[in-house]
Amino acid sequence: MKAQSHFEKTGKKLESAQRKYNKLKRKGKLSPEDEEKWIKKIEKLERKLKKAEKNMKR
Repeated sequence: MKAQSHFEKTGKKLESAQRKYNKLKRKGKLSPEDEEKWIKKIEKLERKLKKAEKNMKR
């Protein structure tokens, strides 16, 4: 149950971060440094999601 909850929560965070990043990028409000930070944040969340999925399958 805990693994399922963690997986769902991480999925929601990833989705939210991707939406916000795309919105800011579309509006042209990201400096190159900010864009790099967002990309790293999204990649980190993707890794966490894969790990949570792996733990859930156990």
